[in-house]
Amino acid sequence: MNLKLLSSKLSDNKLFGKIILISSLIGITDTLYLTSDYLLGTGVKCVVTEGCDIVLSSAYSKLFGLPLALYGLLFYVSIFVIVTLVDIYGSSIFFKILRVCALVGFLVSMTLLYIQVFVLVWMGNTLSQSQN
Repeated sequence: MNLKLLSSKLSDNKLFGKIILISSLIGITDTLYLTSDYLLGTGVKCVVTEGCDIVLSSAYSKLFGLPLALYGLLFYVSIFVIVTLVDIYGSSIFFKILRVCALVGFLVSMTLLYIQVFVLVWMGNTLSQSQN
């Protein structure tokens, strides 16, 4: 399937576009919350899981001195803008950019998830059990 056809399908399929927009808005909300916590120091409440403080205070939580949540915020805002441009213009160039951003976002997310689960949480639990 060529990119022009995929781009037109995204423009034609409003539901798919809405799902991406809603997902990006959820990402914007989450990363805005985490970024504001970093800037204001209000403390994050772990609602779904525990151990948020371990992840947010680890050496992996910053890149070039800035919190990863800020990079995530920029990413989700970019996705929102790109999907909106695809919807408005139906241009295949915006769809190509969206595909690249989605691939990069997926790879970064999987890397960070690996670090969170296997390096910070699992290794942290293993170390604390071996000390007891």
